[in-house]
Amino acid sequence: MLSSRFYLYLFFISSMMGGSVVVSKVLLQYRYRGSMASLITAIILVICLMLMFYRVQKKFPGQNLAEIMGRTYPGWFKNLFLLYQQLLLYATGSLVLVGTTKVAITFIAPEMHTFHFLFLVSLLIVGTAMLESVPLLKMMEIAAVITIPIYILFTARVLTDETMLSDSIIEATTYITVFPNFNAVTAATFVFMSCTNMLVFFRHIEFIPIKHISVAALIGVANLLACYFVPIGYLGLNGAAEEVFVWQGVLDSMRFNYLPVERMTSVFLLVQLGMSLLFVILCWHSSLQYHDMTKGGGKVKWLFVSFFVASTFIIEYYTDETGLVNWFVGLFSIRLFSELFLLLVLMQAAAIQKRRS
Repeated sequence: MLSSRFYLYLFFISSMMGGSVVVSKVLLQYRYRGSMASLITAIILVICLMLMFYRVQKKFPGQNLAEIMGRTYPGWFKNLFLLYQQLLLYATGSLVLVGTTKVAITFIAPEMHTFHFLFLVSLLIVGTAMLESVPLLKMMEIAAVITIPIYILFTARVLTDETMLSDSIIEATTYITVFPNFNAVTAATFVFMSCTNMLVFFRHIEFIPIKHISVAALIGVANLLACYFVPIGYLGLNGAAEEVFVWQGVLDSMRFNYLPVERMTSVFLLVQLGMSLLFVILCWHSSLQYHDMTKGGGKVKWLFVSFFVASTFIIEYYTDETGLVNWFVGLFSIRLFSELFLLLVLMQAAAIQKRRS
């Protein structure tokens, strides 16, 4: 079994990606209508869920979701629930891939046709997602170790940048008395939501101690606060929400005076592109693993993969930036309720197992 530190790598990749897609965009849309209170609500809610997740995983060491449900629930319910998880993880990865494609075509490779880029990236993702879980986890470790110093550099620059508009940040905190907004709460929780992915890797990762859960919570809180306050600090409270691609506007405003390259926009965009693609790989790998847990495979599996890619192309073709944000708002709500229901299923499974023992 692999060390429990791999949990932190998975959480880090999920959290960093979650903050880069449209979480900031949604939070900034509600900056005058409850985003500040929504941040606090989301942090409290998710920390409680992470502690519940910690308690549940103690009951089922070395077991994945199919093994847990196979011992405690009827077969029809297990297969139906696993199918739902498949589709949810596919949809999450697909929307992230579409969003990443739009950013890449706009800022990194504007001369490249959208479908050509999406086709090449889809081949890479599908090929990697079909690897075994252990090699994939080790690849995630390498990616996390390489990118962590870059995020540390970014954080250091933000904390020492005198051009940050501190007055705008202070003004944003004054709206804490506004009642939380549901869409803002669900968007904020997306930075933390990784329980579904983790269950696929349970049999490969050692028991996750509470100290690692605590570190993951701190990473999530820091990333969530950055998602909201950093764009406001660079773009202003009024101007932050006007950007179509929020973080690209932030990166364009940053200067690294003591580095050989003063503007690191391209570097950070490439890093964020890589993190987003890694997240899509995790989502689609987990989805395929759930497919295998329902005893699917062979031609059916390839049909499932073909459905992944084809529907992603359709979403990309018919969805603009505004429509993509609306898709994500719906996804955020579905994922939150799905994670809550998943925890209830696991808690009930633990109760059934206790009664039988």
